Order: sequence, then structure tokens, then C-alpha cells
Amino acid sequence: MRFLDTKAPLTLMVTATPEDEACCFTVRLAAWLAARADCLAGGVWVAVLLLGAGGCAVTIPSGDTGLRVSVTAPIRIPAGRAHAIFQRGRLASASSKLNPYCELEVRTVSPAEGARIDSGEFVVSRINSRILVDPTTRISAVMMMSSCSDPLFQESIWWLRSTAPSDVIYLRCIAPYYNCAFGPPLQPPQVQQQVGRYLAVRLATEPNVSPNAHPQ
Repeated sequence: MRFLDTKAPLTLMVTATPEDEACCFTVRLAAWLAARADCLAGGVWVAVLLLGAGGCAVTIPSGDTGLRVSVTAPIRIPAGRAHAIFQRGRLASASSKLNPYCELEVRTVSPAEGARIDSGEFVVSRINSRILVDPTTRISAVMMMSSCSDPLFQESIWWLRSTAPSDVIYLRCIAPYYNCAFGPPLQPPQVQQQVGRYLAVRLATEPNVSPNAHPQ
């Protein structure tokens, strides 16, 4: 990433190689900065994203955590985004940092008409967790000293592997902690509460049944 210092409107050049999770973060960062142009001192920001035509060619890690995730209702991804947001069991246009939420990340940014995920069966191949001071910029708590009263966010990333072709990469969930409280990342039942009827989270040993299914 580099900043071009000119007398013209300030331009942010964001460069990413389609190799790993950093590519997806670059997409987020460019959109986040562009959306906050009014908050930055002086001038206009223009975000230029340089990515391969195929989007982020992330390699899903191998392995098996024993967890499974299934798409159980159509998931709409808004135009210009590469993720859908779930909070309190609903699809959301934006997340509130005051409460837990999850995001389903895909490889490519949605076109003007948006995109939709109608189906998918996934193995959670790996779970990565870390502590953040900001879930948007994903600045690690290790990199910044903070007081006890500052919020901390437990981020967990469930890498989703499918035998069928899929645009889905991972499910990212955030557990916020305020007022000197702290705890673990979201556990599977808590993740299910956030994703609601759209995704089913289960153990590999459990039958694949939608969380909204009712006995006949």
C-alpha cells in the first residue's frame, strides 16, 4: 500500500496479490477509507484497487475441525461488497460493534446488481483467532497498547472448504468486550445465533438439518 502525495485530490493506491487473506483485507480497507473521505482532513480520497481479474485466489487451508456449515437460506451480498453481514440472526447492511456479529466472505466483489449465495456445504478446515482493537481495520491488540477501559474484539475466522466449486472463503465472527471485560471468541452455538436461518452450524457427527426445520 502506498499514498500518493500530490496537490490534486489525494489518491490511495491499494495493491494486493491474490494469495491469501490479506487480499480480502485489502478490499475491505479500500472500501472503508473511501467511505470515510469526509472524515479525513482536506481534499477527496480516491481508492484505486489493483487486483487480478479473478478476484482473491485464496487457498482454503486443508484439515477438518469437526465442524460443518451449510447454507440454508438465500444470502444476498450487496453491490460493491465481498461479504454478507449477520447480526442477531438477520442479514444486516452494517454491523454494530456493540454486539457480536459475523461476516461471510467471498472471493469477488459483487457487481452493481449484487450477488446471491443459494446453497453450499462446507467443512470448517481451520479456525484462526486473534484479539483486535478495531474489527474494521483489523489492527491487532498486540500492536497497540490500550487501557482496560478500551474495547477489545475477539476475531475468529472459520475457513470453509467445499468439494464443489464455491465463491465462499470463510466465516468471520467478532465478539466485542467492553468496560474491562474479556472472554473467548464466539462458540458454535453463539455463531448460530448470529447467522440465524441463513447458515446451519453443526458437528460432523450430527445430521444435516436446517436450524429452522420443524418436525412434521
